[in-house]
Amino acid sequence: MTPSVTSPPTPATNEALTMIDILGVIFKACLALNFSVEWHNDVRQKMALGAVCRCWKFTLESLPALWSHIILVPRMPQYYIDKVFRLAKQAPKRLRIDLDLDSELDTMFLSSIAALLVAKAETVTHISVQYISYSAWNTFVDHLSAASPQPRFLSLRSFYATSPTALHNQLGDAVPHSFPDLAANLQDLYLDGLPPSSFVVGPNLISLSLTNLYLAEDDTASFTFTTTLLDSLRQTPHLETLFIDVDESFTNQPVPHKPVVLPYLHTLSFLCNMPFPHHCGFLLSLVHLPKLHSLSLHLVSVQNVNNFISVNGTHLSTIVVLRLIGDISAYIEVHWWSSKALVFVDREQASSFRLS
Repeated sequence: MTPSVTSPPTPATNEALTMIDILGVIFKACLALNFSVEWHNDVRQKMALGAVCRCWKFTLESLPALWSHIILVPRMPQYYIDKVFRLAKQAPKRLRIDLDLDSELDTMFLSSIAALLVAKAETVTHISVQYISYSAWNTFVDHLSAASPQPRFLSLRSFYATSPTALHNQLGDAVPHSFPDLAANLQDLYLDGLPPSSFVVGPNLISLSLTNLYLAEDDTASFTFTTTLLDSLRQTPHLETLFIDVDESFTNQPVPHKPVVLPYLHTLSFLCNMPFPHHCGFLLSLVHLPKLHSLSLHLVSVQNVNNFISVNGTHLSTIVVLRLIGDISAYIEVHWWSSKALVFVDREQASSFRLS
């Protein structure tokens, strides 16, 4: 006779539950200690644990949290992808997706991934995408946009898109597509080599990083980037941290805009590697930052430091922590405002200063 749900557990049941709990803690620590970004190693680690005995295999496959860090790359066996998602069940998922597409079969892989994301979107909390080219990124975005129904990443809190290669030489070949606006509750967004898009828009965003954007030789691209970013920032009133790494245009075009206020932003990083004199920092001058507390700067010429100061005087008046990055010759001792002065930075390392 099968015991009822309300029957007290037997000593054997208590012992089995305790064993699974203990093994689960050990497995989690073991997998975290040997965490690998290579899916083959991830598979081998789990197979090695499950091969010890039936009890270990049962425990490993009974704990969805142990399968919640999922690596997805082209040429992975489909049966393993299906197995991982099946064992992860409804556990919050962290996805690592590599877009190294070399063949038609790799493109078919993205179709399969898009279907899985539609089915599991509500349980995904973190996505990290590494793309090798704009065409690979666009293929991924197009597959996701074509999915029906459209996935809604209601639980997604963090999205990272990175590339191991310099992408600015590809601008003539492919324009990066905008990621679909599917994550209204996103909090952390990191876009490497990608301009902001509707994916940025969200009242819950608190951290935004835009890196490796090359606009130096294209005034139209610079103008479009500026207007798009301002429109996006206008939709992120709770932003606290902003990181911008962009080679700005040689010239400055008037940008029609309404005032953009980020009332909670306290940490700002601005990097510009263009050595030629230009309106450095003009982009930041279009945003009002009443609570700015910490500023990190990387500028490559004395003239551009002066330009940055001249257009951002109102921002600098609230700075308490200043971090200067780069060659000491790029910074000069000059009064930023009535009682604070720009300080020198070490040639080899970035230095932080607390200003009184």
